Amino acid sequence: MKTKEQLTQEITELTGMIEEKYPELHQFLLETPTTITNESDNEVTAENLEKHLESLKTIFFRYKETQSLK
Repeated sequence: MKTKEQLTQEITELTGMIEEKYPELHQFLLETPTTITNESDNEVTAENLEKHLESLKTIFFRYKETQSLK
């Protein structure tokens, strides 16, 4: 499993790229219902960061697929 630092870096890079190259997609990122902290103690975990990253990737790749179909 990747470290929290590695995952945070990937999330930051992907989010930055989306904001820069696909600003129309940014609104969907704000609507993503992802919890990054562990509900029991409010700790950010690598597992939760991984889930968040995968959610961002899914949104991004689905968007790209639908745009290429137009």
